[in-house]
This record gives sequence, structure tokens and C-alpha cells, in this order.
Amino acid sequence: MHTTKSSLVDQLVSSSLALQFEEVERFPIWSVVKWSRFIDRMQRSSRPVPPPFQLVQTLVDTYLPLSDGRPVLDIGCETGKNARALAKAGHQVVCLDIAPKAVECTVKNLTKDRLQDRIVEWVVSPIEKFAPSEGQYKAVVGTYAFSFIHPDLFEEVMETNILSAIAPGGYFVGGFFGTKHSWASDPDLTIVTKEKISKFFQERGFIPFLVKEETKLGETTSQGKPVFHTISVIAQAKISKDAFFGQSVWC
Repeated sequence: MHTTKSSLVDQLVSSSLALQFEEVERFPIWSVVKWSRFIDRMQRSSRPVPPPFQLVQTLVDTYLPLSDGRPVLDIGCETGKNARALAKAGHQVVCLDIAPKAVECTVKNLTKDRLQDRIVEWVVSPIEKFAPSEGQYKAVVGTYAFSFIHPDLFEEVMETNILSAIAPGGYFVGGFFGTKHSWASDPDLTIVTKEKISKFFQERGFIPFLVKEETKLGETTSQGKPVFHTISVIAQAKISKDAFFGQSVWC
């Protein structure tokens, strides 16, 4: 974990970052390499930084206050799509990804837009090993990284590593894979329904005021056009978190 300003790119290009695979010891090396190759293909494409996750843009445009000086945690930063939207709007960002390549590309891409000073910290780690302070962020955002948390660990990781890090009144924005998704049979993925994920947030002191379900054909470089059945959420933490942890809905 590093806090830095203008020297971010120099630090990221250094060999020390490239050798940090031991920091993601829960994951086999091949999974980090596979994700890094995906990031590399994205970075070399005609559009290295795609538009932000739709609900992240909604959060930026409608809900997220600049008056709160706390940073936003971007989980699974990829090549910077969400971080750039946040930085352009004036928010400070902490970038987290399992792949050093993703953090490197995010910083390089934001540097091209002269937004690098909005990145106040970067973290190379799986979500499962990330240990933020309670109430550290005014928002935690991500795309579909949350469905890659193993089902056996999902509740604990979401509660301890993600939701507890959001300040009272702050926001969670993220997407999850639904039961009709082409990858729904993968036992290592957490698959949800709209009702289940809404209940999950409600029982943990959050108000899921926007829950969007979609089914469409996606496109991947290796698997053609799988069905992408997704549930996307904006949830706000209640001001009082006295009863933060609720009954399991994943039994």
C-alpha cells in the first residue's frame, strides 16, 4: 500500500510493483496473470479507458458530495474507467486491484488527463486481504468485482472489508452476477437475485434505493458473447449503524 502524489507513475513502473504477486496469496498466480493479460489487451485497444460503470456515473452526477473530503475506494480499478469519472468530478480516489498492471494503467491513463493528483493511494491486493479502517470512505464503488468473492467468504468480506469501510451516510455502488448469467454455474462465483441482494444490504444498515436488473449479450475476448445477467446497486449507509450486521441471507 502506498500513498503518493506526483511520483506515482515512476513508482508503478518500477520492478518492485511488478513483483508483488505474493500479496495476493489466496489466488493462484495464473488468475492474476490472466486478469493482467485482460488489462493489457484493454490498454492496447482503441479505447483504453471505457465509460464508467453506469451507476458510478449516476452516483457522481446526482448523489456524491464534494463537501465530504474523504476519498472514494475504487475496487477493481481496471484501466481507470471509474477512477477517471470520480477524479474529473473533483473526488479523491483510492485504487485497488489484484493486478499491479491494472493500477499501473489506471495511473498512467489519469496522468494523461492531468488527474493523477486525485489518486491519493493505490493498493495491490485481493478484496479478501484488504483491511480498511471503519468509516474511511465516503463511497466504495466497483463494477462486477464483488461476484468474484468466493460464496463461502462473501458475507464476511462484504461486511468487514467493504461495508464497514463506508462512512455513515456514504454509498456503495457495484454490480453482481445474476442466476441467468452464463457463468452462474461456476462454484467460485457469488451469484445473487435482486431480492436476495436487496435484503442483504437492508439487514446490514444500508438502504438499497436503486437496484437495477439487466439481461443482455456481453462480449469477451475469449468466450464470445455470453449472457450477462446482472444486478446493479446503489445503497446508502444509514446514519446510525448500531445494528450493522444482520442475519445471513446466503444459507
